[in-house]
Amino acid sequence: MSIRLICSRVSQATLACGIFLLTGCQKPQGPEFRPNEVSYLKQERMILEPGQRFDLERRLEVRAILGSLFGTPDLPRLPKLFVAHNEKAETEAPARLRFDLEKIQVSAGAVKNVRDGRSFGLYREHCAHCHGVTGDGAGSTAAVLNPYPRDFRFGKFKFKSTPLGSAPTHDDLIAILENGIPGTGMPSFRRLQRDELESLVDYVRYLSALGQLERFLIDELSRSPDEALLPPEKMKTADKPDLDSIQSVSEELLPHGRRLKRRLRQSPNHRQASIETMKVSTLWFQKDASFS
Repeated sequence: MSIRLICSRVSQATLACGIFLLTGCQKPQGPEFRPNEVSYLKQERMILEPGQRFDLERRLEVRAILGSLFGTPDLPRLPKLFVAHNEKAETEAPARLRFDLEKIQVSAGAVKNVRDGRSFGLYREHCAHCHGVTGDGAGSTAAVLNPYPRDFRFGKFKFKSTPLGSAPTHDDLIAILENGIPGTGMPSFRRLQRDELESLVDYVRYLSALGQLERFLIDELSRSPDEALLPPEKMKTADKPDLDSIQSVSEELLPHGRRLKRRLRQSPNHRQASIETMKVSTLWFQKDASFS
């Protein structure tokens, strides 16, 4: 046996022992939404000294807020602002704020089939290899595609019936899934059942809302890099924040929350910039006839 092979196996054994010591016998966690490093880098270059980065604590706060409101790729959640479809929602909530958590759950998580023939994990089965688990357009096959897959985090779609700057309608997204986009890597999914297409549409909207709120929070960091987004007592530990207890606090950080309104009052110099941020960050919350 060669010395190189021996060294390689020793290194592997050492790494395995280190992982065991760090993680113990706990079940491995599922996938997480990847941070928008491009948005972080842009803001850091604009407001920080060369080579400086946002504090780890601030980044962990952003992750905790997003986790409390949207969950994980395997266990999605919805902010209270996004009322699920029900009788009350149909009469009181505007269409743009209606998300169906049950439909999102069908597309979330690992691919699996149950005995009654239903399929779960639709997004990971049909979409993630191009668009990525996070919806950032950086899936495993994205590098060989021209044009690159759509980044859902911006909430912007090219082929739609609505005016520039407005969200697509529900039927726009269904049409893309049914017909595909000629000249791109986007195929037709016409063979899927209608309820499966509806599930994928709600999941894409979910990823877009998540991505836009993340960019909003990163912009908030850039305005006050040293100001905590969450009360310190809510962040019990860096790796295990109390997501349930901070959800109500996180709701106030949504683009229509009191935090933004307070900043608009207290920072006149940032008024126009904050308004522009709100416009960009709330495409899914704009008043239109979408998703009805």
